[in-house]
Amino acid sequence: HLLDGYKYDMRIYVAVTCVDPLRVYVYREGLVRLATVRYSDADKDLHQRCMHLTNYSINVKKEAFTMGEGAEDDDVGFKWSLSALRRHFDELGLDYGAMWARVKDVVVKTMMCVESKLNTLIKMHVPDRRICYEVFGFDIMLDKALQPWLIEVNTGPS
Repeated sequence: HLLDGYKYDMRIYVAVTCVDPLRVYVYREGLVRLATVRYSDADKDLHQRCMHLTNYSINVKKEAFTMGEGAEDDDVGFKWSLSALRRHFDELGLDYGAMWARVKDVVVKTMMCVESKLNTLIKMHVPDRRICYEVFGFDIMLDKALQPWLIEVNTGPS
């Protein structure tokens, strides 16, 4: 799925406050990071990093990069809020709620995949399971059918 012709990803913030039992909180707000060059699938454009990558650290260096100055400008330029994406979906008649439910499903299934390993590490290194938590940044892209695809998970996300 493209956003006004640009590739984008969503940074979803997730807090894990317990792994035994697994307790996961998915924040409703997050970031939408857009590439700064309109997308093309032409072979001649494969070398254009700012067309294919949505990383802020790469795109912020482009002269064309802009973003809003404050919370009221959350849909300006190449860095949006998830609230702005929700409004954009509503304007286009797209079902944000169904897409968001699929995103949460990806988050929960991902955490379930690592639950055993996290549980072992916590038991080895943390004296009391109630004093440990982690915030993760899930980077997710959507395909044309608004199906979410996990790109990566970051610890200590910005």
